[in-house]
Amino acid sequence: IITSFLDGAWPKRIENFHVTAVGATLARMHLAAGSFREQRTNSMSLSAWKTLINSCAGKTNLVPSLQEELDYIEKNWPKALPAGAVHADLFADNVFFTGEKLTGVIDFYFACTDYFVYDLMLTLNAWCFEPAGFNKEKSGLFLEAYQQERALTEAERNALPFFGRAAAMRIIATRLYD
Repeated sequence: IITSFLDGAWPKRIENFHVTAVGATLARMHLAAGSFREQRTNSMSLSAWKTLINSCAGKTNLVPSLQEELDYIEKNWPKALPAGAVHADLFADNVFFTGEKLTGVIDFYFACTDYFVYDLMLTLNAWCFEPAGFNKEKSGLFLEAYQQERALTEAERNALPFFGRAAAMRIIATRLYD
């Protein structure tokens, strides 16, 4: 029963309506988290990325380049941005659709306290990169849908490129390790 329920529930091919729905839902989650006072450290933060990447030394020639990028990220990590409870793993296999309607979000295992803009860019990375590369149209739709629900501060807008890099590093670190 569970297999038949899950079969086809999450998108195998990401369409524009998927990224629009996910962007808006993520913003509503961040708004709702604004009054949530419990704190949980991000178990997949920069220190975890370092550990994962360093454990791959000798298995791939990517490690030195990734360590350089980790150094850059660590030295330039922004401070004092809007933060709260974030999903931190809102990838396609954690979102359910019935037709074009988003009907559920699951797997809050990595939920933690972090910057909203980090969660935004982690989710955008997961939903807007395709085998052919970065999909600018989907990225624009995602960001527009997010900002219709929750406007980014100027500091968050300025931090988008940085957190795009950081989010990509998180994904690379976990995938490389796995």
